[in-house]
Amino acid sequence: MLNMELEHLRLACDLMREHDGREPEDVLAPELPAPVTFEPNKQYLRDLIADELDLTTLGTGYVREAHERFASMQEALNGEQPPPSDRVMTMHQEAFGREHRLETEGKHPVKSLREKS
Repeated sequence: MLNMELEHLRLACDLMREHDGREPEDVLAPELPAPVTFEPNKQYLRDLIADELDLTTLGTGYVREAHERFASMQEALNGEQPPPSDRVMTMHQEAFGREHRLETEGKHPVKSLREKS
């Protein structure tokens, strides 16, 4: 992937010279930033889900309950049916007899979403 991206950069630089008459060094950073490191983030995501799963916006603030505007938007999108994502989860549960999520880090942080025994 890196080689592909570097080739894209090289081609873009050639096009800049050809069509803009400028050198890429005029607009590019003098050096690359430090590479991004990937680290485990499961606990961060679990905490985020536990704290903010049911938040939605109301004006410029956040509320926990699904307010009328959100409910009417859901009804306009889905009619009387549950959202497609909920339907897929139900189909999975019916087909395989279990929750679609793996609980590799322990029980789901939201009690109402934990797998039913």
